[in-house]
Amino acid sequence: KGKFYGHDQDSQGIWSYFVGGESLVVERDVTIIIPSCNFSLLQDCVASIIKYTDFSKINAEFLIVANGLPEEARAWLDGLNHPNFRYVWLTYKTGSCKSTNLGARTIHSKFIGRMDDDNELLSFNPNWIKCLLTPFEDEKVGLVSPVIYEYKDEYIDRGPCVVIFLCVTRKEIWDKVGGLDELFDPGCCEGTDFNFKVVELGYTVSLPVNTNIDGWEPEKRNYIGTFPIWHKSVGSYNDKNEARARSRQEKIDLLHKRWGNVVST
Repeated sequence: KGKFYGHDQDSQGIWSYFVGGESLVVERDVTIIIPSCNFSLLQDCVASIIKYTDFSKINAEFLIVANGLPEEARAWLDGLNHPNFRYVWLTYKTGSCKSTNLGARTIHSKFIGRMDDDNELLSFNPNWIKCLLTPFEDEKVGLVSPVIYEYKDEYIDRGPCVVIFLCVTRKEIWDKVGGLDELFDPGCCEGTDFNFKVVELGYTVSLPVNTNIDGWEPEKRNYIGTFPIWHKSVGSYNDKNEARARSRQEKIDLLHKRWGNVVST
């Protein structure tokens, strides 16, 4: 059911990947990519989507990019048997940007989204996807996310910027920009870079429309702004792992060099 093989080539040579699942490769209103290298997080993420999404109201699909997951994950993915899910199986682990871009190659939708695997939806409006798509009724809107902040530091001052832990853009914009820049792999600052490129094309960024929260549980403090989604690893950027810290700094320096008035030294 909608399964096929493909191949790609990078610095490690030619390798194959596999696309499978119940969702046929057809045009949808929106496809949301979930790149994942953590099977446990992925299971929780997918369970929350199935539980809190009304698929009868939106022609949407979720594309899981299994990025170096254990073989048991493949059996689990085949066992989902859900018409709104399919997956790309990568034969070895690669960066977050590359895995997302590989998934995007299989998409035939008007809108393309990205969702981190460490997200869990919380109980609220089952039409949350529509909340993300409605702002695009304004042709000037190019990127939507539950979090927008003013990006300003000593190197860069470029105004509103989204966080791509959950975001949606127009497929035509994704193609114009060229997807996520793989120079930011294994993954840091790629969303900021993408945001700046979208704005440079003349588009604006936006929050979702009113999510009409009924069952909000503020004591849990898991919500992102007014959007009930729990981003589990939001604090991971403050960890003490030296290798990860060094990699993050390299990507931050790249962002400053590309978009800032002052180059970090």
